[in-house]
Amino acid sequence: MAKPNKPERRKIKKIPLTDEQLSEAKLLVAEELEANPEIFNLPESKRSVEDISNFFVKVNADQVMRKMLPKERCRYVMYLRRSTDNEDKQVRSIEDQEVECRALAEQKGLKVRDEDIISENASAKKSGNRPQFEEMLRGFKSGKYQGLIAWSPDRLSRNMKEAGEIIEMIDENEIQDLHFKTQTFENTPTGKMMLGILFATSKQYSDNLSVNVSRGIEGNARDGKYNGIIKKGYYVDPLSGHFMPDAHKAIIA
Repeated sequence: MAKPNKPERRKIKKIPLTDEQLSEAKLLVAEELEANPEIFNLPESKRSVEDISNFFVKVNADQVMRKMLPKERCRYVMYLRRSTDNEDKQVRSIEDQEVECRALAEQKGLKVRDEDIISENASAKKSGNRPQFEEMLRGFKSGKYQGLIAWSPDRLSRNMKEAGEIIEMIDENEIQDLHFKTQTFENTPTGKMMLGILFATSKQYSDNLSVNVSRGIEGNARDGKYNGIIKKGYYVDPLSGHFMPDAHKAIIA
């Protein structure tokens, strides 16, 4: 079957003004200016140059975020965290996390630049406590990063606010690829549900640990046991952990 012929496009011809037309135009402009000198003065804009610039940056960022990139074109960031709280004394050190995450990246064929490895010593129990983590999230929103590698979900968050942010960023394709050493994540409704459960489990562990530690401290104080601070005039019995009067220091105190 023969294809119908497409109609030819008409080329628009640009015809310059004649000298007479140009003179008439200049005369009209001069008359308008004489009648109203402010006719060509635009009103002062309520928006600054920075506002307009930020608007176009946001529009471009939104377009980047909606565009799913192939893995070989994604830029990956590695996030490593060790809490300063007692809750994480048994968790793998940052050095160990980096070794295992690098091995995971190599296994998956993912490239991570040295400048895109972020390590932080801060608790994730409360939101707003990790400046480097927040800077990383801004990197995803601006389109700087597309992929994320971490040792475990609890390294990313142990509070529901930041956990919800991460899942929402996955929904919006801002985080397009996510890998954990200890868990397998798939960007599906079930995968996101499981990730939410893991975040909630991490929060429950942190909350329970805080309650247990507080109960232990109160019990030690009630029993007269050492809690990290030496009382003046006493020493700590290494066997029982109780405070014992120091005959020499008690007199000085």
